[in-house]
Amino acid sequence: MQNNQEFNPFKLMLQKPRETMRVILDGDKEIYAIELIIIASFLTVLNILLRYFDISQAENIVILIATSIALGFALSMALYYSYTSLIRWSGDFFNGINDVTTVRSAIAWSSYPFIFVNLVSIFFILSPSLKEFEFIVLLLGAYALYLSLNIMAEAQGYSIFYAFINMAIAIVSLIFLLGIIFSPFIMLI
Repeated sequence: MQNNQEFNPFKLMLQKPRETMRVILDGDKEIYAIELIIIASFLTVLNILLRYFDISQAENIVILIATSIALGFALSMALYYSYTSLIRWSGDFFNGINDVTTVRSAIAWSSYPFIFVNLVSIFFILSPSLKEFEFIVLLLGAYALYLSLNIMAEAQGYSIFYAFINMAIAIVSLIFLLGIIFSPFIMLI
């Protein structure tokens, strides 16, 4: 690809996801992994909260940001550790590479494109006059999914289709496990 002095994974990941992921996996697998997953989780939570809560008052903004930081950190750690196990488990069905640091790195870097999607989405939420252009978020989301699938496919050594099936099995399993864990609490409500 390029020599290490010029290697910028943040720029190259958006252009050549497979090649960039291969360079990362051949070098320091955990480079920026924790940081990426925390930032992506924070922005995802903030994006969701901004859609449902009134931000017209200053104290609401502080509460939303504090909540986003707390929930984003918790979500990022859950993704980084538990989702890794589910991806590894579902990847076994397709004889994927099952190394823990490889899968964690793939999860972190596959969240990187969604950072941009969340930033653009938050911009549109905060700019009501631009609501008619919000379809751009959908287009960016589709491209981010394409990049994420390429990143996961490269890390586990198979096609985009198998990467999609692998991630779908892991997500359905996660939802099922969370349903089992939280069903007693839901019944109390």
